[in-house]
Amino acid sequence: MPQCIPHHLLSRRAFSARQIPCPHANCSHLFKTAAGLKHHQSLLHNFSFTSSSATSGSSGQLTPAKPAPGIIRDYHDKLTGCICDANGRPIGPNTPLPPISEKRSDDWGPYDDQLQFETAEFIFKDGEMSAGNIDKLCDLWGRLLSATGTRPPFSDHKELFATINATPLGDIPWDSFKLKYNGKRPTEDVPPWMDEMYEFWFHDARALVESMLLNTEFDGEIDYVPY
Repeated sequence: MPQCIPHHLLSRRAFSARQIPCPHANCSHLFKTAAGLKHHQSLLHNFSFTSSSATSGSSGQLTPAKPAPGIIRDYHDKLTGCICDANGRPIGPNTPLPPISEKRSDDWGPYDDQLQFETAEFIFKDGEMSAGNIDKLCDLWGRLLSATGTRPPFSDHKELFATINATPLGDIPWDSFKLKYNGKRPTEDVPPWMDEMYEFWFHDARALVESMLLNTEFDGEIDYVPY
């Protein structure tokens, strides 16, 4: 038979009355802890502390993206996400948008045309050809076109790679810098990395963020007001 534990030896949890009401309209639930209230809100209410000042109006404030069910957002009451120009001056909500791009639809630069772009995409991205195979393909292609007096999209892998490297990503050019170790060196058995020159490629972080904000695919999907 199981051993009986005297009643006075059983541990008992402290009693806590349910005193925290749910602030949601027409909800009468009470909770013992703030964590319990938060869990209840995330399950049953699309509760948000968003104030009316965070909506769009004559002041040019942006309407934050609608939170998904169960998401609680306490928006900042000072950083309102007001629409402004590059100098911080407010812009009215009815102000016409600037042109997204002034590039012509037939401008494939730095590629000569659409065929050259699609060739580079197929060879480098889809086919992942080696430099030797690219040279062989360009040579065969060139010999085929020699009778017509025309040339293939690329003469060799060097021209292909140079064109790809000149391709702007979202109109943001690549930049680079080089680093080499110049600190103390051991007298013997110098590690190879101390003599190496390292090249770093990067995009300007600010320009990347500006490009993301200019992308119309993100329209209505970004909360500009901190929460």
